[in-house]
Amino acid sequence: MNKNKLPFFILLLTLLIHAVALHSQRLHILPTIGLGSKGIDFSIEIPIAKKFIIEPAIGLGQSYDFSDRDGVFPKLGTHWALSKPSVHLSANSKFFFDRARRLRKGKSLLFNSGSFIGAKVEYVTKPLTNDKFHGQTNTLLASLNLGLQSNIGKYWRYSLSFGLGYGRNLEYSYGTFYPAADIKVGYVLPLF
Repeated sequence: MNKNKLPFFILLLTLLIHAVALHSQRLHILPTIGLGSKGIDFSIEIPIAKKFIIEPAIGLGQSYDFSDRDGVFPKLGTHWALSKPSVHLSANSKFFFDRARRLRKGKSLLFNSGSFIGAKVEYVTKPLTNDKFHGQTNTLLASLNLGLQSNIGKYWRYSLSFGLGYGRNLEYSYGTFYPAADIKVGYVLPLF
């Protein structure tokens, strides 16, 4: 090879590797079917900035009831039965803060893997059945959380988050703070 062309090919190879690394850091649109501690859902992560995602979701899961009883956990009533689910509509925002560090350490960035700070708003209906025994109501949940998501192989991913939430009973105008936690495993649909 001609010595004059060697620096050109090295520069070209370096630019190509840099372009691939930048592309791999990008956040991607991810439609996912998930199963977790709150039920089953369909969500889609939509990047709106370099490190920021909005994730709307719809699903079926547990019901809630917030009351004025004493103590933190007695104020938060939950009901989870497969035959009596509630509809969940939510919007989750995630700000990823460590993707560049993950890349430097050689960790995967597949499926928007990384640590995030998030805010979530969720509307939960009464159970779809007419069982008055459990007393669950329409509720609105809002939480701030710290979380992590990562891939499991080529088509699966997991996410977990912990934080502080506020739940509001929409029928009796009562709300309270509670510890918010969510663990979910999802199948990423190969649509995009």
